[in-house]
Amino acid sequence: MHWPIWLLIAGQRVLVLLPWAVQRYIGRLIGLIALQCARKRRQVAIDNLRIAYPALPDRDHFRLRRRHFQNLGIGIMEIGMAWWASDRRIARLCDIDGLQHLPAADNPKPVFLAAGHFTSIDMVARGLRLYADFDVLHRPLGIPLLDAFTEYGRRRCATTLIDKRSPRALLASLRRNRAVWIAVDQADTTSAGIEAPFFGQPAATNTTVPRLAEKLSADVLPLSCIRTAGGRYRIEIHAPLKSLGRTLAQDAGTLNQMVESHIALAPAQYYWIHRRFKRRLAPA
Repeated sequence: MHWPIWLLIAGQRVLVLLPWAVQRYIGRLIGLIALQCARKRRQVAIDNLRIAYPALPDRDHFRLRRRHFQNLGIGIMEIGMAWWASDRRIARLCDIDGLQHLPAADNPKPVFLAAGHFTSIDMVARGLRLYADFDVLHRPLGIPLLDAFTEYGRRRCATTLIDKRSPRALLASLRRNRAVWIAVDQADTTSAGIEAPFFGQPAATNTTVPRLAEKLSADVLPLSCIRTAGGRYRIEIHAPLKSLGRTLAQDAGTLNQMVESHIALAPAQYYWIHRRFKRRLAPA
């Protein structure tokens, strides 16, 4: 039975027709409902925030968690906008800095756009796609109908979707001197991952970026975004990281510090329901 998926997609498609301020209001309500209903993910967020900000009083943890779930709800609204809104509408919402850091057309080279998991990820990708040509690492959900819709929508946000389960496809894209968006804070508990400090605690960290950056002489450009209170997006491509190329452990720590610095810009917008500290948290 696929009717729940059809209903979800149809609902998002209709909501895109509403003013963006109204969509954000609906998103905040959805987030507050999820805060009450999604108990396991709420507990993960509680644990993550206590680990990351141990000095915060309980009332501040509560406020931050509440704002986080509201941002999650807005992120749901952004999926519809990213998939179906016009280029003109998206462009009016996005301010982008740092495009000069991307390689020039007459001097191409492989590039990683290194970002963290933030609730605005779909909207940021769509906004950036208006001005830059890049591929994105993508994880199919395993539900054929939903994957078909997701691939359709995300093709408006990137030139090529690279299955994250296919290292060869990622390597091939980089060897074509493509820019590839990758979330560097994806936990990796395989033999290819290592533990590196994240908010002062050991966290299973993926080493794909430093390994391939060294192998292919690729630039690693930090990518950050803030969703403002007025519903606009400040997207910035930063200058290439100069501190990579040491040991994998040091490089992984550098990337984690980069994500921490971006979280500091808007703590409630980070994806705190993701189990980042796997050793410290019980299974969700």
